[in-house]
Amino acid sequence: MTKDKAAIISDRAIITYGEISRFCGIFSKLLKKGSLILIKCRTNVPSIMGYAAAMSCGVAVILCEDKDFDLGIIQNYAPLYIWQSNEKIPVGYSEVYSEYGYVLLRADNEVGYNINKNLALLLSTSGSTGSSKFVRISRENIADNTSAIINSLRINESDRAIVMLPISYTYGLSVVNTYLSVGAALLVTEYPVYHSLFWEFARAHSCSAICGVPYTYELIKKFGFLKTPIASLRLATQAGGKLSRDTEKYMLDLALSRNFDFAVMYGQTEATARMTCHILNENPDKLGSAGRVLPGGNIGVEDGELVYKGANVTMGYSESFRDLAGGDERGGVLYTGDTGYIDGEGFVYITGRKKRISKLNGHRISLDELENLIQAECNAAAACLERTDGIHILLETESREKHVIENVRNYVIKKTGINGRLININIIGSLPRNESGKILYEKIK
Repeated sequence: MTKDKAAIISDRAIITYGEISRFCGIFSKLLKKGSLILIKCRTNVPSIMGYAAAMSCGVAVILCEDKDFDLGIIQNYAPLYIWQSNEKIPVGYSEVYSEYGYVLLRADNEVGYNINKNLALLLSTSGSTGSSKFVRISRENIADNTSAIINSLRINESDRAIVMLPISYTYGLSVVNTYLSVGAALLVTEYPVYHSLFWEFARAHSCSAICGVPYTYELIKKFGFLKTPIASLRLATQAGGKLSRDTEKYMLDLALSRNFDFAVMYGQTEATARMTCHILNENPDKLGSAGRVLPGGNIGVEDGELVYKGANVTMGYSESFRDLAGGDERGGVLYTGDTGYIDGEGFVYITGRKKRISKLNGHRISLDELENLIQAECNAAAACLERTDGIHILLETESREKHVIENVRNYVIKKTGINGRLININIIGSLPRNESGKILYEKIK
């Protein structure tokens, strides 16, 4: 790739690979090797530039969303450096460099602690900034998973992927890693995915790849964002949770008629990013599957739980700087906490979370599977929770008619066999979700 080739195309500027190289050189002179830098991320050019530069310098990087940032993370991790917008500079830090409207801050008083030489990255387990529990990710983890994703999705330097997810989120960050690794371009716009100008930007800049979570594709289906074709589109990828069968079929039909690939994947932050993948166009009979294991990995089932093995399995967790000296605690083995099965051709199917199994009057019920069934059969997103008096179901619908609740109640009784008095159903306008579209059950009272 040449230095003049576009690496990031935004609403306001085009950043070349030469510009990234120049910026990496600046950070290499300013950052102390073996230290920790916190990047307060937004979906913008300076956040991506800061990440790329920090990763090239041999320091450990902790990524957090700037929105609703919790200062407790600074207290718990005591980063030597912070890269953030030039607003609300935290107490105890002073500016050492500024560019792109962002500032590089250095702690006035360095807290001395050791960092494992293999540690490259810390990502939140929850996708939010409200928790200090992070996954410790090594450089080998990132290199292995990035290579496997590139090969599985056939990413090449002519591609242009639009950034649709927070880069502090493992899936969003994997898009940055994979496309920049092959010399491709990232498209970055200030408009949200539900805005028509987002899609106009994608078309105007010859977008070849969109990368979304289930909620993204529900919006695409609901509002018809792809009814006007993006002529350059060759790939749409989905991860971050199970897609409803109707929406998955909608995207498959769209992909086949518009001649782009629709890839379904499965991953966790604890596996760096991805564990399985398949191009649904090539396996249309595998609707509902998360695909086959990525090259170099292995996946099996133990007592109903999916267990993954591979070089992308991360080192372990941390809750403060005291944990950063720790080594690899997993030995390449990840007990995912997901229940599922693998068919005779190696395709993985996820049925729910091991911890989200309800037992009522002798009935063993997967709450995740029940949500998927309600979505498919009753055409309503649902959150199912176990309470002391039975199963509580929140339906995300604008309808307030009694027959909607009764239809769902009768369907649940039929599918589960549990007594109707143990089923409590209410309607909500919008379920609480995180940045990736997953339901935040802890916020449901």
